[in-house]
Amino acid sequence: MQILDWVERWEEEVPLALQEEWDHSGRQFGRFAQPLTGIVFALDFTKGVLERALQEKANLIVTHHPVLFSGVHGLDERIPLQDWIIEALENNIAVYASHTAWDWADGGVNDTLGERAGLSDTRALVSRDPSDPLWTVSKGKGVYGTHSRMRLDDYAAALQKAFDAESIVYYGNPATEIHRVACLGGAGMDFVPNALKADCDVMLTGDVKYHEAQDALRAGLCIIDLGHYVGEFPAMGSALRRSRVMAPGIAHFLQADAEAVRHNGNA
Repeated sequence: MQILDWVERWEEEVPLALQEEWDHSGRQFGRFAQPLTGIVFALDFTKGVLERALQEKANLIVTHHPVLFSGVHGLDERIPLQDWIIEALENNIAVYASHTAWDWADGGVNDTLGERAGLSDTRALVSRDPSDPLWTVSKGKGVYGTHSRMRLDDYAAALQKAFDAESIVYYGNPATEIHRVACLGGAGMDFVPNALKADCDVMLTGDVKYHEAQDALRAGLCIIDLGHYVGEFPAMGSALRRSRVMAPGIAHFLQADAEAVRHNGNA
């Protein structure tokens, strides 16, 4: 199997057509027309991820966040990140990102988040029309579902344990009873109106700004800020498991970013 073959199979299930217009998912850099020797999955392209690929002799790194998100007009080994790109290229390592495409894909970031959060009867927070050709791979954006009734503070504590997080921030009266929960990996505060429309009691997301949370509370929605990394990293384990089915004879590795968090969700 070549790296190109893996990309084609992955994009059949997680097509780039799912990504947001502002996103830059897909092939980041490297030679994709070469035999695939192994895959490292990670949230970001970091020095530790590159070292893991070199150690395992894997020549494909699959990240969630794109490496070349902003315009780059040259590569300079003196510039942080660019020196890692050069090193990866020198070692014939290709990098592929599946950012918002993996967010919205069935079984991707938000489905994984809902599952880890203990939700049942989940459905898309923003539904895709069944007539949309992409409906077969994505029922919509975000998820919401139900959880056994419990206090907000107890649920936050349960999530801290479920995600193996060092800490979790929540906004709302600790005694508030939660039952219906919305989930958006990464930064999802733009979806507060959708969570309110779905009659949710709380929304799980990351990168929450204080005043955004206050606005949500005034509208009747509690907020739990898992943090960007903690909320999204478990989905890279889901990506790895999906890839193992697509490429059963290839070595797969999951690399956490020790510099991003001290604790992270299990794969």
